[in-house]
Amino acid sequence: MVFMFWRKKIVFLPLWCFVSAIDSFDGLCAHPFHFGVGELKNATCEVTYEIETTDRNSALDFCELASPHDVRDVVEGFPTKCTFEKTYHCDDKEIAIGSFCFTVVGGHRSFSRDSCGNRYKLHVVENRQQLKWIVALFYHTSPDFVWVGNENPGILGKIVPGKDDAGNNSELRPIKIKMSYGALDYIRRGAASYGRPTDLHPFLCSRPAQPFEYTVNEMEGVCSTLGFECLNANDRTGSTRPFVKFPFLHAVRGGKFSPVFDELHDSCKVLPNGYAASHNEFENDAEYRKLMEKVAPPLVRTAAGRDPSVDLEASKDCKPFKLYLQQRKTWNHYPPSENKTVSHVSESYWEKLMPDNMCADLPRTTVGMFAEGYYDVPTFARRPVLCTYGTPPSLPSRKKDDICNDYAFYDVSKGRCVCKGMDAKEREPGKYADYPWGTVCVECEQSSEDRSIVFVLDGSGTVKDSGWQEMLLQSIQPGFGVGRRIMD
Repeated sequence: MVFMFWRKKIVFLPLWCFVSAIDSFDGLCAHPFHFGVGELKNATCEVTYEIETTDRNSALDFCELASPHDVRDVVEGFPTKCTFEKTYHCDDKEIAIGSFCFTVVGGHRSFSRDSCGNRYKLHVVENRQQLKWIVALFYHTSPDFVWVGNENPGILGKIVPGKDDAGNNSELRPIKIKMSYGALDYIRRGAASYGRPTDLHPFLCSRPAQPFEYTVNEMEGVCSTLGFECLNANDRTGSTRPFVKFPFLHAVRGGKFSPVFDELHDSCKVLPNGYAASHNEFENDAEYRKLMEKVAPPLVRTAAGRDPSVDLEASKDCKPFKLYLQQRKTWNHYPPSENKTVSHVSESYWEKLMPDNMCADLPRTTVGMFAEGYYDVPTFARRPVLCTYGTPPSLPSRKKDDICNDYAFYDVSKGRCVCKGMDAKEREPGKYADYPWGTVCVECEQSSEDRSIVFVLDGSGTVKDSGWQEMLLQSIQPGFGVGRRIMD
C-alpha cells in the first residue's frame, strides 16, 4: 500500500523541477523528481529515493514512472534505488523521452502538419506516460499550448471543449496540449483541446532517437538469443546502426503499377521506431556490401518501387532490357506512411544492367537487395525484410518532374510526364512502349540557317558488309530548315 500511495503522487505531483534542455539525462540525474538523490556514472544514473517498496516488481513499477529513461536495475525496500540508462542519443537542443528526440519548433504560427520540416514530424502522443513527461520537461519552453499530430482524442482523454463545429475533419479541428498553468482558463496542464487552424502556437516535433553503440551491441545479443539475424554497419553519420533480418517472408500489396510498402515497414515495428532498411542507411557502398554479404538468403526486400506513373509491362520475349539506364530515374524509396518524404533511388545503387524488366507474370515494380546492388522484382515475390531502427537519414524529397525529359513536364491530372512544345502530340506509342511517357520527346525549331540532311539506304536485303548498297543523298536548301532532337 505504501507503493500505491507513492505511485499516485508520481502521476499528480505538482512540483516539476527545471530540467536542462542541453542534456535531459544529466539534468534529471542531478535533479531527480520526487526528491531523489542521483549519482551519474558514465551512461547510467543511480537514484536513491526515500520511499519503501515491498518487492522487486513494485520497485520496478516505481522506477519506470519516475524517469523517462530506461530502467537498468532496481533495489527494493527502503530506500528504493533505481538505475537508469542513457540508451539513445539526441542533439544538444533536443530532449530524449523514451526512444524519441523532441523539440519545440517555431514561434506562434497557425496549424500545419508540415511545420516540423524534413528532419522532424509533428509528434503523435502515444500514451499517457509519454504525455506526462512531455509536459514535465517542456513546460518551461512553451508558455501556453503546443500543436500535436493526434487526429482524434484516443489516449488524450476528454477533449476541451467537448463540442466543435468541424465534424470529423482533422485539418479543421487540430489538437493542442496545455503546457502551463493558465491564470484565467483553469485548464490543467497536459489537457488536450481542439483548436482552430488559425490559432497561433508552436509545434511539438519529434524524430526517432539514434541508439548508442553499446545499445546496439546489447540488442545484438538479445536478437541472437531469440534466433534472429542481427548485424550492424556504419550509417551516413558515421554512427553504428543496427540491422535485423526477421525470417518472415513478405510480398508487396497494392495496384498493378502502384505497390504499397506499409506492411514491410509495419513488420519492423517490433523494434523501437523500426522500419524497412535500404541502401540509404549505409555510410557508403563498402559498408552496404560488407553487411549484405552476411545476410542469408542473399535477396531481401526494401521499400523501393517504380513510380506509379510508369505503366511498363514486364518483357514478353525475355531478352536483355536495353533501356535500363533510362529506367533507373523512375524508381523511388518509400518511407513509412507517417513520413511522406519520397526520395529518388540513386542510380549507383543498382546492380550492373539493372533494372532488367525481365519476363514475369506481373510487372517488376518493386526492389530486392543483393550485395551487388538493387534488382527489380515482381510484387508477388515473397522475401524477408531487412529492418533497422534509429534516426532515418535526411533525404531530399523527390519532385514529380524529376523523371521527365527536359522537354516535358509532370501533368498532375494525367499522373505522368507529358511532352511540351510544338510536338506535344503523342505519336506511335507502340514503338516507344518501353520508354515511360514523357521521357522521349522531340523538339522542333525554326531556323534561317542552312541544313544538310543525309539519308543512308539499304537496298540489298542483307546485313553482310558486301551486301550493303549505300546511297548518299545530300541536299542543301538555303533559308528555312527543320531540325529534330531525340532526348532520352
